[in-house]
Amino acid sequence: MVDAWQRELRSGRAARGLGNRRRGADRGVARPRLLTGREVFGAPFVRELVERHLPQPNDLVATLTELTVRAISGAIRRWVAPRRIDEVLVTGGGARNPTIMAGLRSALAPTRVDTGEALGIDPDAKEAVAFAALAWAHVHRIPGNVPEATGAEGPRVLGSFTPGAERGAE
Repeated sequence: MVDAWQRELRSGRAARGLGNRRRGADRGVARPRLLTGREVFGAPFVRELVERHLPQPNDLVATLTELTVRAISGAIRRWVAPRRIDEVLVTGGGARNPTIMAGLRSALAPTRVDTGEALGIDPDAKEAVAFAALAWAHVHRIPGNVPEATGAEGPRVLGSFTPGAERGAE
């Protein structure tokens, strides 16, 4: 049943000419966005897609999937790939989407694109792993920020450690 559903969704055709307009939104940006989401790609954006291009539901899914691949691969090429990279690891829901993964592999070739599972990390556990890594860095007094991405004046040890009450002292 799931295979038939995925085949049906993949049968859509992406609307053309949308990527250039979206790419223009980041022109002249000195640093990559920390987050992008509903403020850029929310209900008004989807409503415009439906009204202007009248896609069938499968076409809407195909268009949004293609825009996702373009946004991710474009950001990697612009902000990361000027440095040499050998591998891109995908986590979160996109790692479980075969169309997104195939699109990223194609767009980023010859760079290897894999999921977090390549490191033994469940792609759905990305936030837990990130917080564990930040906690480890804090305990070892290792800066956990990327000043170029955050705008910080320099490397910083992140977070704070607040010990609980000692046992028996209550």
